[in-house]
Amino acid sequence: MREICVIHMQRAGGHAVCNWLEAGLSSIGQPVLFLNDLADLKWAEAWQSDPRRHGRYDWIVLNIEDVTFDEGQSVLQVCEPLYPISSSHQRINLVVLRDAPNLFASRLRFEANGKFA
Repeated sequence: MREICVIHMQRAGGHAVCNWLEAGLSSIGQPVLFLNDLADLKWAEAWQSDPRRHGRYDWIVLNIEDVTFDEGQSVLQVCEPLYPISSSHQRINLVVLRDAPNLFASRLRFEANGKFA
């Protein structure tokens, strides 16, 4: 099993990258599990009753938002026992960057519309 961990700031395009990876891998017959925003541990509670939990996957795409790279690695250590990985899994860490003016403009616009927490 292979794992891609996407670390990014909110509004930086990380979800688009995750969706692109999931669609691309699925299109070539590679079963993919996508787990969103692992830094928000609310997903762990929902995961306990998620039917995808018992599936077989060639790839896991993980998304971690608004943390430093080191914090992201700590989140992964906490979360690893909760999702299905094999002892021989390989992890690719992918950091998504967006230029600062567009990132901050997007976040300010999102906050002004009352959609940003």
